Amino acid sequence: MSSRVHTSQKGSALIAVLLVTAILFVLAAILLFQTRTQHLVAANEYDHLAALGHAEAGLTWAERRIYDGTDITDLLLGPDNGNTADDNLFGLRNLSLSATSQFNNANEATASAIVQRDFDGQGLKSWEVIRINDGTDARALVYVRLDDNYDDDPNDPANNDPLLDLDKGLRVTAVAEYPVFVDANGVEQTVPVDRGRARRTLVVTFAGDDPNFAFASNGDIDIVGGELCGDCGTMHSNQDLKFSSGTSVCQDATASGAITGSTGGIAGAIEPGSDPVPLPVINPYDDRYVPSIDVFDTLADAGLPSGLRCPKATAADPGASKYFALVSNGNKGEVWKAYWDFVNDRWTWSMIDNLFDGVDVALDDCGRAPGDPKLGQGDAGAVTDGSTQEFYGFDGAKANQKPCTPCSSANADASLCGLADNNFNATGHFPPGGGSLVAWPPLPGNFQPDVNPDFPAEIDMSSVWVYTTKRVHSPVHGAVIWALGGIWLLGSAGESSPADFLCSATAGCNPTVLPYGTWPASLIAMGNVSLSGTANVSPANPDAGYTYLLISGRDLVISGSAQEDTPGCSGSCSSTVPADAQQIGGAYASHEQIGVGGNPNIFGLMVAEEAADCSNAEIAPTKINGSPQIFYDCDHPVNPWTADDPPERVAWQEVE
Repeated sequence: MSSRVHTSQKGSALIAVLLVTAILFVLAAILLFQTRTQHLVAANEYDHLAALGHAEAGLTWAERRIYDGTDITDLLLGPDNGNTADDNLFGLRNLSLSATSQFNNANEATASAIVQRDFDGQGLKSWEVIRINDGTDARALVYVRLDDNYDDDPNDPANNDPLLDLDKGLRVTAVAEYPVFVDANGVEQTVPVDRGRARRTLVVTFAGDDPNFAFASNGDIDIVGGELCGDCGTMHSNQDLKFSSGTSVCQDATASGAITGSTGGIAGAIEPGSDPVPLPVINPYDDRYVPSIDVFDTLADAGLPSGLRCPKATAADPGASKYFALVSNGNKGEVWKAYWDFVNDRWTWSMIDNLFDGVDVALDDCGRAPGDPKLGQGDAGAVTDGSTQEFYGFDGAKANQKPCTPCSSANADASLCGLADNNFNATGHFPPGGGSLVAWPPLPGNFQPDVNPDFPAEIDMSSVWVYTTKRVHSPVHGAVIWALGGIWLLGSAGESSPADFLCSATAGCNPTVLPYGTWPASLIAMGNVSLSGTANVSPANPDAGYTYLLISGRDLVISGSAQEDTPGCSGSCSSTVPADAQQIGGAYASHEQIGVGGNPNIFGLMVAEEAADCSNAEIAPTKINGSPQIFYDCDHPVNPWTADDPPERVAWQEVE
């Protein structure tokens, strides 16, 4: 009996031991599972943090490329504009790979891959992907892409060009994946089944900070009449604004000083005491007004007759350009022509016409002068200017302007005398260090770089080049004309009822119709610029990015019925953009004051630097009277004085 009790006790003990062992095993398993889970959670958290850091790095690299570049459209077109495969990519590294599996230790620090991914469910897109080595056997993949905000026409996105930027509105997306395990050679390995790949997606948006004014001045502005309209129909003064009844401003009126008078016609905000708007020094020698040879390339413009479809200048055909300078040495008028120096990548000048030697100049439709290689190529012959004392309508030395105060005088124009930032061409078209190309008179793009200002107030600017004829000749159609002195357009040049257009015999021009109904000619003068009568002009070639129209080193005066052929504001702040705003919108600027009168229609933006008076016009202050209509839609042109400023980051968000 006692033996059976003993055996039962042993069995009970065994069961207890087994039960305890099972419990301990379960506890150990639970502990092991919990430890493993915590490890995976920690690893997953680490992976996501690492992925976030790499995505931020990708955005930083992209931002640096945006800030270093000046042409956003060029960025959108990729490192090689002719290769559509790299559109929307930055070229952060050598774009030589086509799959992430091609990375290894030898190329991961120097190469990128172009891949197709659909990260947002909106379809496959091209991405630039780089691989990052963080010093372990794990790597990160960072995908980066740049997109425009489709700003051509916000009301019709289907007709927008995704590779054309107009307002610096951009979106950069960076997607980072981590980890990517590699072997000793850096070749990608299979991801362990218990280790996923974290993904973080960041999006940064950029916007331009360009001021949206249509009319701005560093000094006072008096508005006695007229209408300012368009999406950027804002007026700004860095001093005071004074309004009279009958004035309409379709957007805002802002001033750093006071705003007085009849303000009932202002549709937007009225903001006295606002921050000053930085305005540029309007220096006719400024490199920004020097055209590139692309400005005169019109081969692809189907809207022009055959004779005006001119090629870009080449080393074999350097005369195919229309960049002229009008110069008066004493009582003698001279015309100079710029030729591109393909060895030194700059303009050099040659005199082509002395207006007092009794000999007419004869240029072909594309601006080639006698002595140019291939004169008359593509047409039957040259076009004469019709007078021994005129250059295609520009009659020199017809009036005298008030001489300027010498720089040595206490009353000199301080903004142009001796300032370090006035030596515009020191690092521009004329390379640093100088050279042998020193010409008199000093002309843009060919000015000797030194410590002297490029716009010396004591230079002789007494001559005025007057244009009174209605006729426009093909050699100055699409020209950039720079004058050492003033330019006055006093007649009806470019007016379309009917136009008087002259080109070579077989150029295909209609003698009564100007292409696009306007005379494209960008006029830049050291002295006053006056546009009056019924003249109708537009920038030399907006399609090539050259949108400067009238640039005055002294006063800019617009009056009469200038630009009347295209309706302006149409009497309403809700007026739409004119159909040909792309062709006619331009930048108007004056180093001193702007005066607007009569009933002209002006398309574009206007800037009055309001420097000290040195002219016989002496508008004080900048003034708008009569019934002009000034239309600016923000984009035609994009503000050229702030176009080089990089966009600013305005938003940052994580979308995954």
